[in-house]
Amino acid sequence: MKEIRITIEPNGQTQIAPQGYAGGQCLAATREFEKRLGEIQERVPTGESCALAMESQNEQTASASH
Repeated sequence: MKEIRITIEPNGQTQIAPQGYAGGQCLAATREFEKRLGEIQERVPTGESCALAMESQNEQTASASH
């Protein structure tokens, strides 16, 4: 099953963790989230798929929720 989990920490750090995607599929699946949440600080591939860790500003997070 394909799933994208988004976690926003109290300090504003945002993690996007796609699960069930192979190879470059995870990048395509998370592209729109990345654009809205801000600059990517680190990209961490996992055994099953890839994971993204990003730092976002409060304004970007707020505008993404509208």
